[in-house]
Amino acid sequence: MINANMMQRRTANIAIGPSAARSILRQGAIQDLRLVFETLDLSEFTRQGVDEAIIRATDVIQQKTGCSFGAARKFLSLFLRDATHNYLLRQVYKLADVEPLLEVPLDSHVAGYLRREPEGAQLPRWVSIVGLDAQRYAEYQHVASRIAERKNVTRPDLDLFAWRQR
Repeated sequence: MINANMMQRRTANIAIGPSAARSILRQGAIQDLRLVFETLDLSEFTRQGVDEAIIRATDVIQQKTGCSFGAARKFLSLFLRDATHNYLLRQVYKLADVEPLLEVPLDSHVAGYLRREPEGAQLPRWVSIVGLDAQRYAEYQHVASRIAERKNVTRPDLDLFAWRQR
């Protein structure tokens, strides 16, 4: 029988592919990152505790992989988005409750998309995910919230609007 632990392991391995980690993680760190997500306690991601859970997970990712704040949040956002979209994990951990509170996975494509939208016209120029600090990250997430509200989607799903946009 398939259980939530098996599905979480699968989601951790699929969510963080080589293209997401290219030029961001040291060699071998992708396995460390996947292990963090395989063992992440998704029951901590509740409506009341999601912000604290995100901060704790970001710290663990940075400690285990040596990646920057921006990269850690991107990877966490990718994993949490995929976990909320997984029927079993969504049901077991009640992730539908926190999906509206999650963040868009930021990268250069998403940043460009956000900057092209009317709400993002004043966003600062994108430098890199590695150089992204907490303040600039928050600015991008704030704009993402406004765009998501206008489009009637969640912030994590804005990634789909930016993905391979032509």
